[in-house]
Amino acid sequence: MTDQCFLEDLLDKGLSKLSFSVSSYQKKQLIEYLSLVEKWNKKCNLTAVRNPRDMVIKHLLDALSILPHLEQADTIDLGSGMGIPGVVLAIVWPESQVYLVDSNIKKVRFLRQVKLELSLENVVVLHQRVEDIVKVDSVGNIICRALASLDVLLAWSKHLMDRKVRFYAMKGKYPGCEIEVIPDGYQVVSTIAIEVPFLEDNSRHLVQVVKE
Repeated sequence: MTDQCFLEDLLDKGLSKLSFSVSSYQKKQLIEYLSLVEKWNKKCNLTAVRNPRDMVIKHLLDALSILPHLEQADTIDLGSGMGIPGVVLAIVWPESQVYLVDSNIKKVRFLRQVKLELSLENVVVLHQRVEDIVKVDSVGNIICRALASLDVLLAWSKHLMDRKVRFYAMKGKYPGCEIEVIPDGYQVVSTIAIEVPFLEDNSRHLVQVVKE
């Protein structure tokens, strides 16, 4: 793997640009997480991103860049895959419960290994489809990255929503067409352009939806 000092320095510079700080232990966990991704990626195809430098930018900093716009709470990460953004949230929010949900057993095994090796006691890994998740009353956030269109996501997770739950969708370009066709009973309360440090194609948006 690329020299860890280089990756830590890149992460530090990115955090500085975001005006966000983490503890030295959390930084160590984030870099160790990338090491696990790189190791497992060879057999599980977790991500098309292979270069560790790009992993810091396109995964860690991409997830960290949304944190100033979230309200901290117990969170469900739908279609967690390799664990973005859920693993990052669990590391920086150790007092909040984070549910990592995926229907792919290979990715679920990876997430369970991450939980074990990083000692993430606040993580619950669920091998389920979104439609089968049982509602957890303490959950205040539902979040997902690049899983499906907004109308599909809201249809899948409607049984998890109530007026106190905030739904966050991480998107690339401004999803105007998706916003126009969200189901009745939901309201888009914000669509925020996200700046990810060092990302060349810096077209990222965070859409927040609530139930009316």
